[in-house]
Amino acid sequence: MIPLRNQRPYWPLGITVALLLFAGGLVALIAFAVTSNSDLVVNDYYEQDLLYQRRIDRHARTEPFAERLRVSHDPALGKILIQLPSEHATLGTAGEIHLYRPSAAGLDRRWPLELNAVGMQILEARDLTPGLWQVKILWTAKGEEYYLDRRLVIAGAGGQGESPL
Repeated sequence: MIPLRNQRPYWPLGITVALLLFAGGLVALIAFAVTSNSDLVVNDYYEQDLLYQRRIDRHARTEPFAERLRVSHDPALGKILIQLPSEHATLGTAGEIHLYRPSAAGLDRRWPLELNAVGMQILEARDLTPGLWQVKILWTAKGEEYYLDRRLVIAGAGGQGESPL
């Protein structure tokens, strides 16, 4: 076999190209991480975490009423229907309804809880952005706090949204 003297080995070039591609990818990843929006949706997450046990207790008190709790959206009427236990409506129940948008904190809405005689409240939803919302209802009845947390899909004019849980 005759040795070829004019051919150069190309493996150093291959290693150099691989390292340059790796470094370029790393720089691109760092640039993406630095420029992406990483704001927290909730500013006081630590304080909310400390209050988590109270929330668990409220959930436990609410659980016996699970069959009678309902949160649904009617896009034709542009309304959200909330149904709580009817016996809570006659006890001077006080509370708040919070519609939480996980993807954009600036879209959150709050309403005072104002149940009718059968434990129902209807909210205007025509101006809500379609998509996933978290409905959080905190109310007090008989001196006890209750808490309902349901997912609700606000649909456009074509479909109905209802809480899956």
